[in-house]
Amino acid sequence: MKKLKTTLLVGALVAVAFVVTACNKAGSGPAAGASPTETAKAFYNAAKSKDVPGMKNALSKKTLDMMERGAKAENKTVDEYIKQANDEEPPPATFEARNEKISGDTATVEVSNGKGGWQQFSFVKEDGQWKLSGMGD
Repeated sequence: MKKLKTTLLVGALVAVAFVVTACNKAGSGPAAGASPTETAKAFYNAAKSKDVPGMKNALSKKTLDMMERGAKAENKTVDEYIKQANDEEPPPATFEARNEKISGDTATVEVSNGKGGWQQFSFVKEDGQWKLSGMGD
C-alpha cells in the first residue's frame, strides 16, 4: 500500500510537469521569488529536458525524502526513480493554470490535466522559495 501511495505521488508530481508549459533553461530550478505557478513551470521545463537535478530543485524536502524511501524500496536511486516516472507520461497538448492561492507558507494551484479536468497541486515555502509538495509539508 505504501508503494502504491509513493507511486501515485510521484506520478502526480510528474504530471504537473506535463501540464505546465513554458520555456526555461535546462538545469535551472525555480527562480528566487518565483510564484507557485512559476515553480510548476520550472519543474515542467526541467522534466521536458530530462533535467533530474532541476526537477529535484522544485520539490520540497519532505517530498524528496519520501521519494528516496520509494526508490530504495525498488533498489533504485532517487534520480532513477524520478527519471522513470518522468518517462512514463506524455504531455497534454495544452496548458492552463488557475486559482493560485497563497496562505502564509503554503499554496495551491489548479492545473488542467489536458482532458477537461483540473488537478490541485500543493506547494510549501522553503528557504524563501516555493516547492512542490506531496507530503502535506
